[in-house]
Amino acid sequence: MTQYYVISKREDVSPKAGTSEYGDVNFADATNKKYPIDTEEHIRAAWNYINKSGNAGKYDAKEVSQIKSRIISAWKKKIDKAGPPSAENNGAAFVMDEYVSVKPGEPYRLLPFKTWYKNGKEHQFNAAIAAQFKLPHWKPAIKLGSHDEATPAGGTIARLEVRSDGLYAYPELTDKGMRALAEGDYRYHSPEIVWENGAVEDPSTGKLVYGPMIVGDALLHNPHLGEETALYMSETQEGDDEMPEEIKVDKTVWDQLVAVFGGKKPEEPVIPEEYKVAMKERDEFKAEKVKLQKDAEHRTAVEKLTADLQKPDRFGKMFADAKFAGEAAEMLSSMTDAQREWIMRKFAAVQAQVNFTKLGAEFGQTGTTHAADPVEEFSALIKDKQKEKGFENYGVALHAVRDANPEMAEAYDAAMQKRAGRKGKEE
Repeated sequence: MTQYYVISKREDVSPKAGTSEYGDVNFADATNKKYPIDTEEHIRAAWNYINKSGNAGKYDAKEVSQIKSRIISAWKKKIDKAGPPSAENNGAAFVMDEYVSVKPGEPYRLLPFKTWYKNGKEHQFNAAIAAQFKLPHWKPAIKLGSHDEATPAGGTIARLEVRSDGLYAYPELTDKGMRALAEGDYRYHSPEIVWENGAVEDPSTGKLVYGPMIVGDALLHNPHLGEETALYMSETQEGDDEMPEEIKVDKTVWDQLVAVFGGKKPEEPVIPEEYKVAMKERDEFKAEKVKLQKDAEHRTAVEKLTADLQKPDRFGKMFADAKFAGEAAEMLSSMTDAQREWIMRKFAAVQAQVNFTKLGAEFGQTGTTHAADPVEEFSALIKDKQKEKGFENYGVALHAVRDANPEMAEAYDAAMQKRAGRKGKEE
C-alpha cells in the first residue's frame, strides 16, 4: 500500500514561478509546483526530466518515487493505459500507482453515495440517508482480516462524518492497526451495518436503539463493494492544491463543489418521498411501541400492588374490597419506591393496633370488627406456627413469625412495653 509523503520545499525554485508559467494545473511536485501533468506534452516532458539524475538528485528516494507515480498515473489516463515506455524500469513507482492508500489514523470513507445490491435487496445511499447513521453505545471495532467476532482488532471507530462523496469514519488505531495500514496488509474494508429494521439494546436504559448505525468494520482482501470501499487518502497534502489522484469525484459532486467556490449555495439533497414516508412510519411505530411497553409495565406494577394490599396477614380487611384495593394501588404506583414502602408500612402498623370498626366504616366496609390485641394476635400466630411441622419449638416459631410479620412484631413489642410500664407503676 502506498504511503504518500509531503514533498519538502526546495530553496532553488519558487512555487509562484511554476504557477505563473503553467497556470493553476496539477503538478507531480505540488509543493514546489514542478513537473506539470495537465497535457500530453507536459506529461512526456515531466517523465523525461525526472528520469535525469540531475533533476532526481534534488529529492530523496521517496519523493522521486512519488513524483514518478503521479506522472505514470497521468500518462495512463491521458496518453496510454500501459504507461510510459520505461515504466517497467520503475517498478516501485508502478506498484505505488496501482494501490490506493490512507494515512494511518486519518479518516477514511466507509460508504460511497450510490445504489448497490446485497442478497437481492437494493440499498440506496445518499447524503440524507448518511445523516441518519450513528454509532452504538460502544466504539465499534476495526477487525483485521475477517468479520468474525474472534478476529483481532486494529482499532475502533471514534465518530462518523458525512462528506461530499460519502460517509466517513474517524479511526483510533492500535499499534497493530497502524502497522497493518502502513505496510499495506489490506487494501479494502467492509463496514458492518444495522439498518432501520434492526436495533441494539442500550444497557443503561433497557431501551432499543434502532438503526441505521455502524457497529463495526473489517479490513479485507475481498469486500462485497470492491473498489468502492478501497482505502484511500481522504485529504490533500499540505501545500497541495490539487485533487488527490486516488479520489474519484462524480459530476454531481463536482458541480456542488463548483457552486460552493463560486459563491452559490449548493442544492439540498433530494430525499425520496417514499423514504420520508418510511421514516415517519418507523418513528410512529417506535413511539407506539414505547407507549405500549410503558402501559404494560404500569399494569403489572398496579396488579402486584393490589395483590400485596389484599394480603390479610399484613393489612387485614382494610383492602378487602377489590375496587378500593385497585384505586389505592393506582395511587401508590405513582409514588417513588421509598414513599410507597413508607405508606404501606404505616398501613400495616395501623392494622395491627387500631379498632377497625370505625376505620372500616370510613372506608365503606360493612360488617363488624373487633379491637385487635397485638399481644394476643401475635401469640396466636406463634401457636399456629408451632402446629406446623418443624416449628414445635416456641423460639423457632417466634423468629419465623417475626420475620414474616415485621409490623405485627413491632406492635407486639410496643404493647408488651406498655404492659410492663403499667405493671411497674402498680408495684
